[in-house]
Amino acid sequence: MRGYCSSQRGSRRGLFLGVLTGFIFVATLEIPPVFAQNQPSSTVLYLDESAVRRSIKTRVDPEMPAAARQFHIYGDVVAQFTIGLDGKVESIDQAKGNQLLAASATTALKKWTFIPFTHDGAPVRVKTAITFAFKP
Repeated sequence: MRGYCSSQRGSRRGLFLGVLTGFIFVATLEIPPVFAQNQPSSTVLYLDESAVRRSIKTRVDPEMPAAARQFHIYGDVVAQFTIGLDGKVESIDQAKGNQLLAASATTALKKWTFIPFTHDGAPVRVKTAITFAFKP
């Protein structure tokens, strides 16, 4: 038996053309969807800081390190991180800024939680960056 199956992208039906012992037949088959709706997606969204700040559920402010205060070290730290499917900080990819301040910012950021993000009804991971301002 030889056959050929085709379906339109996004369609749940397919057309099967086959040859069985000299007879040609055509059959319509139901093709199951590739992904069930509301299943976790491997999609990663990249969102800006303002969009992510609106979805903060739990926020812990970083503490000013004593050594930084003593030596008058101030400035901004930009932390790039990934928010997991459950809304928790999954990983901190990079923290740009003074090392003392960056360590304090990443410690605080690990305790943050967010309202989980979705895309087309499915939970997704989000990559973003947040700026922490350390002022006198």
